[in-house]
Amino acid sequence: MKIDPSEGSFARASTGTYFDKDGVLRTAAVDEPRWNYTYEDGEWVGPELLVEEQRTNLFTNSGETLESIGTAVTPNAAIAPDGSMSMDLVTEQQTSGEHYVIDRTLTLTSGVTYTFSVFVKDGPSANRDYYHRVAGSSINGLRFKPRSKEITGSTFDSYGFVELSDGVFRVWGTYTPASTGSVVNRSQLLNGALIYTGDGTSGLYIWGAQLEVGDRPTSYIKTLGAPVTRAADIPGRIVSNVPENDAPVWTAGTYTQGTKRIQNHHVYEVLAESTTDAPADGVAKTPPTWLDLGVTNPWRAFDEKIGTVTTHPEAIRFSIRADQTINALAFFGVDAGSIRVTVTDPSLGRVFEHEATPVSTDGIDNWYQYLFAPIELVEDFVVLEVPAGTYGTIDISLDKPGGEAKLGALVLGQTSTLGVALYGTSIRLRDFSRKERDAFGNFVIQERDFSKVAEFDVAVDTANISAVQRTVAQYRAKPVVWIGEAAYESTIIYGFCTDFGVSISGPTISDATFSVEGLN
Repeated sequence: MKIDPSEGSFARASTGTYFDKDGVLRTAAVDEPRWNYTYEDGEWVGPELLVEEQRTNLFTNSGETLESIGTAVTPNAAIAPDGSMSMDLVTEQQTSGEHYVIDRTLTLTSGVTYTFSVFVKDGPSANRDYYHRVAGSSINGLRFKPRSKEITGSTFDSYGFVELSDGVFRVWGTYTPASTGSVVNRSQLLNGALIYTGDGTSGLYIWGAQLEVGDRPTSYIKTLGAPVTRAADIPGRIVSNVPENDAPVWTAGTYTQGTKRIQNHHVYEVLAESTTDAPADGVAKTPPTWLDLGVTNPWRAFDEKIGTVTTHPEAIRFSIRADQTINALAFFGVDAGSIRVTVTDPSLGRVFEHEATPVSTDGIDNWYQYLFAPIELVEDFVVLEVPAGTYGTIDISLDKPGGEAKLGALVLGQTSTLGVALYGTSIRLRDFSRKERDAFGNFVIQERDFSKVAEFDVAVDTANISAVQRTVAQYRAKPVVWIGEAAYESTIIYGFCTDFGVSISGPTISDATFSVEGLN
């Protein structure tokens, strides 16, 4: 799969919220991608690029809870999902009757589906349920039990809850008014029945009320005195968290020697004393006025080179819309503590998840070596059997907490089995460093890149010889990933087949040789 840097973009005309790796609700700036984590089986996992349509929170003062009938409210009594001490405690009073906070009343439109949501946490003392009541032309009721994690609803279109860490839940329900008019949304305490005598101490923590048009809840939108709209996320075919800040973007003007500018995702440097040429034009002149230094940092992982590296502090993230069938990914020149790959189908949700720690265990066969041998990282590896269809989105994350994550090359594509690699295959390195002796016999060493080289001995089905030959011919001048054995890093090579031959050894199996030289 060819990645074109011109297809990399992301836009959103407003801020937006997402959960970080620690489960804290953060706010992304305008045009900043949201790399969202989800809470699953007691831990925050991810990230995946969060892409949502435009939504408006119709409730005002979303973080404020005001006492009403049979309740007392203690403001800022617990830590809210955004990490602030702003979650309010709603406590029932020692009165007989209903116990609820102030109603949120809006005029809603007939036939339009609305979704409410609110963050709820179990409170002190006796067990109390959260009850959400919608009263208009009809009455809808939803009951959530924080301690048993049970939810039931009456006349709601759909409902559910999302569990977060620290005992917080986001409860939601959708409903469609039968007629246009005033509708009351009420957050209420429940003790088996709506009407009961409170004990003066029991209650729930509540925060972040939201009402939006749509059939499901989306990310939280904070409001104050008026409704707030979160703009739609508009991703390109590929989105990255790595900024394109290698140099300023080129604009028309006069530039002096040594100045660097970005044009069309490439970095250029002025060679002439001064020039008014555009970089792409200046490269083609004789003599050239600009020098092309290569693609910018986010796109070095896709420039068909391994020695040019994409880097970013802490983590490198990509979200790629496949647009074609992909069942394998190959990574080269990796420096990271962990790698995570997920595939999301727009209809089926997440269909694939792979996590790995690229630490080599080669030669580690006793406790002494396990405890004291230097830690070595696997730099080149493949992820196979990836079910990414035409409409799937692939999210890739390389994390290195406290350090700088690096990636030399990322290749996505569809595998083709040519045969079975055999013992007898040879591998070696081709080094491009210079090692020369001076007049006194001392070595002068200039370290440069190297490439992998392999001679694969392969057993090929005799009936498939012609098909294998056609495949090799098709890719004879295109860099592809060659895999001898996925478990052996040394036999994973990104490069070209420089020579191919077959000895038709028998009617069933024939012997083939592939000479492969890797990129550097």
